[in-house]
Amino acid sequence: MCDSIISETVKSFRENERDCKMNKTDATYKALIEEFVLVNKPDATRVAVIIKQAIGPDRSNKAFAELIGVNEVALSRMRNGKITKSMGVDTIIKVFENQATPPDGEFPVDVFELLEANGYVSKAMQQKNVAAKELKKSRLSAFRAERELMSMIIKTALFDRGIELRQSDLEYTRGQVDTVIGNSQRCDFATAMGFDGEHYIGVFFTIPQKYEDFNFDGNQTPAEDIMRQLMNELSSIFLTDAWDQDYYEQLKIHFCFVDKLFYEIFVDKIESANLHNRFSAVLLDDEKLCVVEETSFEAMDHEGRNSNFFDRPVVRGISFEDDDVASEITGMNFLISATDDDDEE
Repeated sequence: MCDSIISETVKSFRENERDCKMNKTDATYKALIEEFVLVNKPDATRVAVIIKQAIGPDRSNKAFAELIGVNEVALSRMRNGKITKSMGVDTIIKVFENQATPPDGEFPVDVFELLEANGYVSKAMQQKNVAAKELKKSRLSAFRAERELMSMIIKTALFDRGIELRQSDLEYTRGQVDTVIGNSQRCDFATAMGFDGEHYIGVFFTIPQKYEDFNFDGNQTPAEDIMRQLMNELSSIFLTDAWDQDYYEQLKIHFCFVDKLFYEIFVDKIESANLHNRFSAVLLDDEKLCVVEETSFEAMDHEGRNSNFFDRPVVRGISFEDDDVASEITGMNFLISATDDDDEE
């Protein structure tokens, strides 16, 4: 409500030139100004521009300092962009009330702009900012919970397909992947894997966001823009693959999605890339708690050796009678849940 009133007042004030200036001592103005609170440091450069305009070309610093109730040294610091402490509201009002008459065609000093330049915001805006921070905190908490769920879906799918998981693998503790440009990317977990006689480290990144998460007040951010931002955040990984082909030689990096549209856009963008090492995109269903599909990308340095791991059959529940089948699939004697009858044999 207050923001709406202020916005309309500022708009009117800026559109009507000096002939339409409202009474500088109007009580409504002062009441509106009282709705502002100090939350930020002053923008000294902006303050200086406004103060110079308020003083005008025909008045001395000394004369204007007396009018606004500050000493000449303080005014000089304001005018030269050297303030480190915000002006008081009373001083801001006096600057507004005693400003020089602007030349024809120019607007007078905007009191709200001077307030903003000094780090003040309206109480309504402050409440909105606080609410936005709380919403962001809530969203981050929700994304963390979704990451944990996605990690458990992946770990269950790995376990179902014969991957031995350590106790520490079952805990949700994020790791990191180094890059050649010096920064590290946070991954959700990594574990030893084996497939078709090869052994490597499977690294998993989860992308918990869904398309609908980017609808703000009815304005939907285009999916392509969202994925462009994601690709930018992951760029150091792909640059590492391009610049140092051996850096990820022992890894297979999986990017896991719960949003099908994001998954499809990502696959479409990466499929045409010239990748040296093993990468894949994985689509999860966070309602059915399963892996839907995996797309492994062509790897120039691992030609023919970057198959979809999650296309492997589920081996959990194989009995002792099927031990040879389990061994053939997993490369080891992997018996997940034997029956009582099998134990007796």
